Amino acid sequence: MAYRDIILADNPYFYWKLDETSGTNANDESANNRDGEISTAPAPTLGELSLIATDTDGKSILFASSTQNTVFSTFLLNTSQVTVECWAKMSAYPVTNSEMAIGFSNGYNSTVKDKLLYINTAGKPFFYVYDGAEKHTSTPTDALALNTPYHLVGTNDGTTSRVYANGVEVGSVAAAGSYTSYTVNNIYVSSAGDAAAPFMDKLAGYIDEVAVWTYALSAARVLAHYNETESLIRSQYLDFDYSR
Repeated sequence: MAYRDIILADNPYFYWKLDETSGTNANDESANNRDGEISTAPAPTLGELSLIATDTDGKSILFASSTQNTVFSTFLLNTSQVTVECWAKMSAYPVTNSEMAIGFSNGYNSTVKDKLLYINTAGKPFFYVYDGAEKHTSTPTDALALNTPYHLVGTNDGTTSRVYANGVEVGSVAAAGSYTSYTVNNIYVSSAGDAAAPFMDKLAGYIDEVAVWTYALSAARVLAHYNETESLIRSQYLDFDYSR
């Protein structure tokens, strides 16, 4: 099964592969037609190598040079329970503020933000929601390695928020359902502006395979998504005789 197929099997609200090499449209791979828009002033770099090693025809997007290069939703989503998922690769850890991979914001540079999947200055991933109070998942033991693709997922099931790296839960926090009073198009990739707390700079690096669900994927499904890429890699070597 291709990675695309296992994502679509869980019925995402939208799924942006970010395979575009030109233009401003981020195509929704699901049947929901919830496309994103790629910023142009300035624009991120399209058509970079996929972060999934076996997706030889796939692409990713490189975000750099300005907090304003982003991909953003052309629709409004208010959901209490949620899953946000992507692949990301950084060439350097954040210097001042944390850097956001995916997040919800009531417009660019809004004071209203939550459902933020981000990486802090120590290179550790977190998931933040606002349930009437600010809730950040606990600190992971290990930092993400630089120049290495990671499968990152944040979930909230109405009781607990969790963050996963490469299919493994690395942090959690008790949190009721997340914020549901957005009024404008509100989902951003890499940057939603950093003019207001919680301060989140752009993720300066590569992002790929962005998907959002209006429910919390189980730990088993998160692991299955990551394991699908691992099984695709292993399948390339099935004909090799390891007994030699």
